[in-house]
Amino acid sequence: MKRSLSLSHSFCSSGANITQTTRAGDSALGYACESGHTEVAEILLNSGAHIDDAENEGRTPLMKAARAGHTCTVRYLISKGKFCRFVHSKGSYFE
Repeated sequence: MKRSLSLSHSFCSSGANITQTTRAGDSALGYACESGHTEVAEILLNSGAHIDDAENEGRTPLMKAARAGHTCTVRYLISKGKFCRFVHSKGSYFE
């Protein structure tokens, strides 16, 4: 995990585009949350990552963390999300 934190700091401080996504719409924040890497998610959010950006299937980083059972990450995201929401793949959501 220490290596992930170090790489995350380097990635964010190098001026990399942290909001860039894959063809499937997945972001670095989504991957961090889905894997339960709360500290990496914090670094990304502090560097400008968007907390509510959903991937192509409509899942937000919060939904990915919840689905994977990462309660620490879920709690962190909720504490940071001004409009942290769950988005259904059909576009409806609740806050």
